[in-house]
Amino acid sequence: MYKAFKTTLIAASVTLAGFTAASASEVIYVQKNAAYSTAVKAMMAGKLDKASRYYKRAMKRGVAQARISEGYNNLCAVDYARGDYKAAENACDKSIANNRTYWRAYVNRSNVRAALGQTVLAMADAEKAASLKPQNTIVKRVLANLQNGTQLASFGQPHEASN
Repeated sequence: MYKAFKTTLIAASVTLAGFTAASASEVIYVQKNAAYSTAVKAMMAGKLDKASRYYKRAMKRGVAQARISEGYNNLCAVDYARGDYKAAENACDKSIANNRTYWRAYVNRSNVRAALGQTVLAMADAEKAASLKPQNTIVKRVLANLQNGTQLASFGQPHEASN
């Protein structure tokens, strides 16, 4: 049951928000490649080890430079769901290193760091996400959860990017 919860959580937290209002939509395009497509499908099927392998492969080839942060953030989310927190933290670090304003990576790294027992660092990441997206309900939820001694927030459904 816990694994199913984590799979569902990670599927919900990968990178893309699906909102009904066009003005609230965030579409993230990643250069389409077979490895990325396979990673998304594996993740949605709950095959997290396979998804991790294919996200790593996708990041090595064919992902547009402008979209590297999103790809590493997806890898972070999958590795988090697999329980490989150090690998997840590394992927989030790469996402943030590529784009220091990518709030979703701070949210995911906050969850990873909370799972590692690094509550001060987790809170710092959540606060950074809040400084980047102060009105975002996910960011607000992450902060509230950390303040209440819980973690985990989800946002949107992942999808296979097309471009």
